[in-house]
Order: sequence, then structure tokens, then C-alpha cells
Amino acid sequence: MRGRPWSWRTDAAEALLQLGEAHRAERFVADQLATRDAANPWVSGISLRARVATREPRERQILLAKSIDELRRSGDRYELARSMAELGQVLKELGEPTRANTVNRRPWHLAQECGAEALREKTLPGHSAVTGMPEDPAPVAAYADLEAKLSDSERRVAMLAVHGHTNREIAMKLYITVSTVEQHLTRVYRKLSISSRQELPVDLRLSVTEMA
Repeated sequence: MRGRPWSWRTDAAEALLQLGEAHRAERFVADQLATRDAANPWVSGISLRARVATREPRERQILLAKSIDELRRSGDRYELARSMAELGQVLKELGEPTRANTVNRRPWHLAQECGAEALREKTLPGHSAVTGMPEDPAPVAAYADLEAKLSDSERRVAMLAVHGHTNREIAMKLYITVSTVEQHLTRVYRKLSISSRQELPVDLRLSVTEMA
């Protein structure tokens, strides 16, 4: 247990997941997310990550992206690294190994900073201070500069694309046409000097309330 009384349900859920009791764990997570404590970004972030075990890969990508948003707000670098490492694993399962490796550099460095050697090795096996450190990811400020290039509408579309939504799903969420989504993405690609959604920076941020 991590010693935070408000998270006991999530702690129990994680213990059940280790025992292979995914569906029982889901009940604890659902109860946790229904409490007032779920307004705390740390509680919300770890609870969303615990929910991932019972979902399909694409939905897991969306849940982990939300977990990362929350844990970034909480300031807990270790738990943030755990969620980002899981996102990297999901991207591999979805057939995006290049993007997964890019994502995994950040939790590797976070784990290094936290002294979490087991998590660091799990994230990028074989990389250590001795064998060579992966290229340091771009600082958050650099991504903030990228976001500043985008309009609010372009940023919303881009972030939903980062979180795994299809163009049709984005159109339904934002009450716009699929053609408008495509136009927004075309402008985003041009402004960020990229050619596809697979190259969209994972660090583009959007609050969970904007994604609801």
C-alpha cells in the first residue's frame, strides 16, 4: 500500500490485478472513481490506469492518455512514468513500435530520476547509465511552443487524434463534420511540420474536461 488513505480502493484493485482478478478489480476502480476523492488528479490518474486491464487496446490508449494528463497535474513523477510506460506497451500492441519507442524515452528518464531501476529496465530493456542513455526527450517547453502554433479548434482535434480517436469519432465529439476534422488535421500537420497523426507529439496536452 502507498500510504494514502483515499486510494485504498485503487490499491486493492492493483493487488487483485496481480492475482489475475481483473473483473473484481474493475469494481473497486469504479467505486473509487465515484467518490469525491476522484477529483484529486493523483487518485484519478492511478484509478484510470488500473481500469486499463479490462479494456481493448484502443480504449486502453485513451484511458492511459487521460491517466497521464491527471498524473502530470499531480506532480507524481513515478506514477506518471508507470502510465507512460504502459502507453508505450499499448502502442506496440497497436502496431506502432516507432511511436512506442519515442514515448518510452520519457518514462525511462523519469524512472531514472526517481531511482526506479526496475521500471526503467521494464520500459526500455537493456538501456542503463553504463550501456547508454536514450536520447533525452524534448522538454515540455518545446511542446508548449508547438501547441502555441495551433488554434483552439486545431488543438482539440489534434489531442483527440493523439488519444486514439478516429476522424469520425472526433467529428461526433466536437459536433463538426468529418471534412472539417480532416481540414483541421491538415493544418496541424503543416504547422508542426509532420505528415501523419502517428507523428503528433504525445505530450500535446488537453484537460480531461475538454475531452468529456
